[in-house]
Amino acid sequence: MKLENYLLSIDPKIKIFGASKELKKLHNKNKSIMINILKDKSHISSYYNWISGKTPISLEKILKLRYIDDKIVENIFRECNTFSVGEKKCKLPKDMTNELSYLIGALHGDGSLHKNKKYIAVTGESERYLEDVLNPLFKNIFEVKCGLSKFKGKKYYYRITVGSKVIQSFLSIFCPIGKKKGKLKIPKIIRNKKSFLLSYLSGLFDTDGCLTHAEKGRKQLYFTFLQSDKKFVLDVYKSLINLKLRINHPYRFMSPKKPGELSRDLIEWRLYIGSKKDLSNFLKKINFLHPDKKMRAELILNKIQRQGQDIQLR
Repeated sequence: MKLENYLLSIDPKIKIFGASKELKKLHNKNKSIMINILKDKSHISSYYNWISGKTPISLEKILKLRYIDDKIVENIFRECNTFSVGEKKCKLPKDMTNELSYLIGALHGDGSLHKNKKYIAVTGESERYLEDVLNPLFKNIFEVKCGLSKFKGKKYYYRITVGSKVIQSFLSIFCPIGKKKGKLKIPKIIRNKKSFLLSYLSGLFDTDGCLTHAEKGRKQLYFTFLQSDKKFVLDVYKSLINLKLRINHPYRFMSPKKPGELSRDLIEWRLYIGSKKDLSNFLKKINFLHPDKKMRAELILNKIQRQGQDIQLR
């Protein structure tokens, strides 16, 4: 599904490669006016480098050309997909896909877009998940590699980062910059297509959902999702209901403010599935990619199936 033209939404300082075809057309019709608009403090040689395609042109310059041609931004959006700030090139997608939907879901879970507008980060306990799932996604979608770091709190955590103003600016269309509480919502383009929504929820629950630790022999089988943002939890709840999945209505749940604390002072909103039938339906639709959660989902489904067979044999 095609994305709307996002050139009007991203940082105007971003530079665009491959715009020379459209610039030449405009140059041939309106050379003198175009030079006056674009030259500004730039040398005339910069103008001809943009026209010839030797150097990329900033989005800021292109936006000024709407004075001559109101379709120039749309035409360049259709033609170009390589962008940069400084020396770092990357691609930006023109279509919403299952991969991009999953990534947005993961960022809504444990991701962050930093206020300095320079990088994106995802933090988690699983090095394998970050390396084997998220790193390839960034590479496939944007043609960039992630950096991986390890740090210690009460346990070891891992973080992948992507240092790109271009990608950060693009993702800010779907994800809030800085603190997320009160700002998260499932994008309309994702909510309106089933495969995108399933992929989004998979990414969200891979990073911010909890399944029974069936590998440890736990008998109670469940899925739970906790967030302090009530409005967002309701958004997720409605999406699950629209997918014909049964789940309890969000309810208030008191949590510790930090892991390991005994006091429960943090108000969160909880989604919970405890029925074996409902949990089975949920796990058959939501495809977990996180290696630990994927294993737990398979163990839970097998256990539910065995219990069903045991009941039939009695």
